[in-house]
Amino acid sequence: MRKIFLDTETTGISAKGGHRIVEIAAIEELKETTNRNYFHSYVNPEREIDPHAEAVHGISDNYVKDKPLFSEIIEDFIRFIYGAEVFIHNSPFDESFINNELKLMGFNKTLDSFCKVTDTLRIAKKLHPKESNSLDALCARYSVDDSARTVHGALIDAEILARVYSKMKPNTYKQVEKISH
Repeated sequence: MRKIFLDTETTGISAKGGHRIVEIAAIEELKETTNRNYFHSYVNPEREIDPHAEAVHGISDNYVKDKPLFSEIIEDFIRFIYGAEVFIHNSPFDESFINNELKLMGFNKTLDSFCKVTDTLRIAKKLHPKESNSLDALCARYSVDDSARTVHGALIDAEILARVYSKMKPNTYKQVEKISH
């Protein structure tokens, strides 16, 4: 099964509160090559970005005003993730936003209708209970260089997640398999 690492950036912290996606990225893990297939897009959220969210990811209203709407990228996104196992750090957050976008477009399906979703935060909490398991903490724990990351960004965070998971997996493969199924 293809493995894909996904992240989003949003206008705020709650899809239920009307916040939307401003950036989405998915990177496919490929064996025997350093190249990666990926899907990446900035998105016009059709609403203002909360100042606190902009401080986290650095994406401004002005930057996304001429970007495609989610409805314009959805087919390419679904085609990219379809049938894969998609790894997301704190998947309930990103899934809620993707599912909200699907709902706003009239889809009666959710992300897990198109792929298998695995929450890497859940795995990390099982492997490292009572420790911080943020992506930053995991980078430090597994010696993953995240120095190129000056702000949160979907593409760089998906890439970092792929590197963290590759370090986590060899040492804990059997544990991870038990946890994720």
